[in-house]
Amino acid sequence: RHLLLFRPEDGKLLEVGKFFSPPELRGEIRCDLHPRWSRDGREVCIDSAHEGHRQMYVVEVGEAVFTA
Repeated sequence: RHLLLFRPEDGKLLEVGKFFSPPELRGEIRCDLHPRWSRDGREVCIDSAHEGHRQMYVVEVGEAVFTA
């Protein structure tokens, strides 16, 4: 799964992260990222199973968001 960020100010599409999706989690039981922004816009919380089990992770994106 790829976590992408589009910056409208300069039209750039940035790959913030790549997260392995275990083959056994396909179809209806897949684990999509479901990104959720922090209030200050510096972090994104995602769902992922790249460590072998479903878990929530926080990804720092402030530098990508606030750097043009």
